[in-house]
Amino acid sequence: MLLGRVIGTVVCSVSCEGLQGVPYLFVQPLDRVGKPKGQPVVAADSTRMAGPGELVYIVAAREAA
Repeated sequence: MLLGRVIGTVVCSVSCEGLQGVPYLFVQPLDRVGKPKGQPVVAADSTRMAGPGELVYIVAAREAA
């Protein structure tokens, strides 16, 4: 898991089956002190609770399952 800050939203014209209606967020990963680390990523927010400026956890790979 990584900590990240939502920096925007993404609008998709085509989504994978099973992800229709799920909002996508543009998230900047952060290091331990809250400084940007690496390139921003696109994340699916199935809870529909995060918005621009908020801190979120980024979960990928095995943890996401």
